[in-house]
Amino acid sequence: MLLPEEPSRSPLPSYCGYFRLTQVGPLCRGQAWSRRLHRDKQVCVECRGDTSQHRPHCTGHGLQGARTFWVAASVAGCQGSWVQEGLQEGCVCSPPALIFV
Repeated sequence: MLLPEEPSRSPLPSYCGYFRLTQVGPLCRGQAWSRRLHRDKQVCVECRGDTSQHRPHCTGHGLQGARTFWVAASVAGCQGSWVQEGLQEGCVCSPPALIFV
């Protein structure tokens, strides 16, 4: 999901995950934002805490250096894989960026 240009602040801590895309499916060409996803590109994904469970961390960011699979929430069939290159606490991804949902 594409992060809004001016994100609203969450009361829960946020962090950024930096990922290197290893695979991007062909159905990702369906939206303007998802067409910008390319193999070997680094993306920043922001976690604003799990507001539904009141936990400070998001699920699904995988382990550093391990290939993990992702699915775009707003583009049917858009999926791929990435490798987490690192996490940074208390940051906000610069636009254009993604957000865990």
